[in-house]
Amino acid sequence: NIMIALTEAVNNGIVHGNQSDPTKKVRIITEVDHDEKHLVSFKVEDEGPGFDYQTTTDPTTPDKISEEGGRGVFIIKQLADRVYYHKNGSMVEMQFLLA
Repeated sequence: NIMIALTEAVNNGIVHGNQSDPTKKVRIITEVDHDEKHLVSFKVEDEGPGFDYQTTTDPTTPDKISEEGGRGVFIIKQLADRVYYHKNGSMVEMQFLLA
């Protein structure tokens, strides 16, 4: 779950956030909180302007199911235990409970 969600977040940062600009970077920050049932957090931040994560569409609806893209945010929500967006949507924080 962690690997797939992290891959989706990084790909979204590269393609959508940074518009595939090779001069821009995607940062990954990892934190472990041993006090909260071994909570592991991954923050993925791109250099783009961000996006309105609250208006993403459900890719499982009949009109969207055959489209090639648009599943990254949905996949991340399904795989992570908690998902938060920061910095106007240019940073996603994914939390996983390992206990």
